[in-house]
Amino acid sequence: MPVTDVGGIPASPNAKRRVHVRLASLVVVLVVIYLATYGANRFTTGTPGVADWWPPTVAVSITIATAVLSVATARRSTRSIVRGSAIFAAVYAACYVAWFAAWDGRMVPPDIAGWLEGLSVVASIAAAIAWRTRDAIVYAVAMTALTRFVYYSAVAPHGGRFIIVVLTGNLVLSVICAAASRIAIAAANAVDANWVANHRLAARDAAERARQEERGRVGDLLHDFILAALLAAARQPDDDAVRDEARQALAQLDQYSAESPPTTAGSAAIDKIAVSCQAAGDVHLIIRSAESEYPGPVVDAIADGAREAVRNSHRHAGRDVDVVVTIDAGPDHLVVDVTDDGPGFAGTPAGRYGLARMRERMASVPDATLRVESDRGTTVRLTWSRPSTSSQMTHTGFRDLLDLHDAHMWAAVAMLGVGNTVIVATYAGAAIPVWSSAAAIILGWVAAYYLFVPLADPLPLVPALVVACGIPCAEALLLLTATPPVTSQMLGAGYVSVAYAIGLGLRGRLWAATVLTAACAATPVMFIDRTGQSMDYWIGEVVSWAVGLFLCVFFARTIRPLMRSLRRLQAESYLRHASAAESSSAIEHRKRHLARVDERARPILTRIVEEPLSPELRQHSAITEAQLRSALRAPGLINEALDSAAYQARVRGVNVVLIDDSTREAFDDRAAFERFASTAATALGEAGRSTRVTIRLTPEHSGPRATIVTTRHDDTVRRIGVDSSGAVSDR
Repeated sequence: MPVTDVGGIPASPNAKRRVHVRLASLVVVLVVIYLATYGANRFTTGTPGVADWWPPTVAVSITIATAVLSVATARRSTRSIVRGSAIFAAVYAACYVAWFAAWDGRMVPPDIAGWLEGLSVVASIAAAIAWRTRDAIVYAVAMTALTRFVYYSAVAPHGGRFIIVVLTGNLVLSVICAAASRIAIAAANAVDANWVANHRLAARDAAERARQEERGRVGDLLHDFILAALLAAARQPDDDAVRDEARQALAQLDQYSAESPPTTAGSAAIDKIAVSCQAAGDVHLIIRSAESEYPGPVVDAIADGAREAVRNSHRHAGRDVDVVVTIDAGPDHLVVDVTDDGPGFAGTPAGRYGLARMRERMASVPDATLRVESDRGTTVRLTWSRPSTSSQMTHTGFRDLLDLHDAHMWAAVAMLGVGNTVIVATYAGAAIPVWSSAAAIILGWVAAYYLFVPLADPLPLVPALVVACGIPCAEALLLLTATPPVTSQMLGAGYVSVAYAIGLGLRGRLWAATVLTAACAATPVMFIDRTGQSMDYWIGEVVSWAVGLFLCVFFARTIRPLMRSLRRLQAESYLRHASAAESSSAIEHRKRHLARVDERARPILTRIVEEPLSPELRQHSAITEAQLRSALRAPGLINEALDSAAYQARVRGVNVVLIDDSTREAFDDRAAFERFASTAATALGEAGRSTRVTIRLTPEHSGPRATIVTTRHDDTVRRIGVDSSGAVSDR
């Protein structure tokens, strides 16, 4: 499969081409089998009532059209397959049109007039490949009507009710095969059409997730090392412990700068978790491993959570605490237990930054959980379970896959129900009692309903049994209650039964389709003494049912697995593209935020290590700590002009408070945010000593999207509101 395309989007697996190749191959195989078994003698056999040129001309034309389609299929070109299918469908129609020029009006043997009748379903599939759904169905209806007209005008002009029965059955079978083919093509087109959009959505979501994760990692660095060192420098005595904290913060800043962004993890996943835990403190490692591959974001989340758990154990339980880290890496799970023998922290608030950060980190990964137990000692369990592919596919419904919703779904139900009704009602009250005809009609409608309406895929067991048993029961009921002998004209319901079997195959219940087919083929034979037909007739019927079962198997074993494989390909490529976008976004986010942190923190940390803690250095440390803490607590207020104004205000003795309570982008565009930032910077520049300035992004639907409140030393308050467009209201 191609891996790149325009704009960095992975290339589509070309579902449309795959479906076209499969359907065209079906047409070619069926035509070759048909001609090999039934068409060869027509090249030489003369027939009264038909011009000698018609049989060989038709045979040669169909053979050439099939050869053209075969070549197009071998080339695997969608355009060539469409043209080849159009040629085949047109040639088939032309052969029947030519019949009227070759026929002299006399009665002819059935095998001559009906020679090409067996290919009407195949031609309908070819038309579905070549043309739009409406045109393909019109072609299927027209060709079915034409083939039956030719047959009954030349063989049985007084067919009576039998014409209605067979015509309806053939129509249903041809239309359902054409419709199934068009639905498969439409589903493939949808996969291809949505390919780029899906990957762009994946990239956007993954990029946002990466930004949130990197923001959390920067928060860990600030919270655990840099802010602690700056606070110590601002408040604690001048001793080596303060300098040691500053050195450790610088070392962590350097280590973070050297780390690579999250990538897909393989066999190194366990090592990454182990090293991450050891970096946070002394631990005893227990590893149980079965070689497997794990998603990179999962490994990163568990490694971060385990490191935070080890750090918390050493911070809260003391330096002498024993910490045991157990890593259980199985084929379908990844579990890490961090256990210590400390006093526990049952009274610690759940929202404390360390625990809150662990919960947030694990919540960002699908199928991951965090459990904390703290009584005598503390145990933190981080768990990830691999999702089941089969369970994922269960929620991908047949109707979603083939777009059978609303009008399309009820049209499919009506097609089978009406077809069955017309066939059964034709002889109701004559050879077959009205009550049994009504019961058979009801069974047909119920089966059609349960075949298409249930959303789950594959079709649930009970609806599958209703369809598989209901149709044979309807046929048996008609045979048992009909006035003997039952003629072949009364048994046309079998045509529609094949359509039910194909529907079961499409719904993923091939066993039910096989049961239905076998029961419908065997039921008339079981009542052969009532039918008045010879065994030769029933052998022919069994062959017809075998062809129907073949079509059922084709749709069940070719189109369904093909569509599922395409969905898997889409999901795999989607994840690969999301991973690439996540990595790219992580790099960009890391560079931008790390540059800001490094610019603010590194100079002052270096001075703490190298210089005595003078009053000026202590003040500088306190202001820098406040600046960085504001960035951590109010990420939506990060702006160069606003940051500089806040720093200068703090130097003047202004109490600056930044709060971000927004749940999404507060402003309509970047220009609106810049107008707000300029307004806030102006308010900070005007604030004097002992003034408090609170700048806040507000929750959605709570009035202005941002407020700037200035409280002076005389308790006078000035409040500025800013809406999402950046417009200012001052009061």
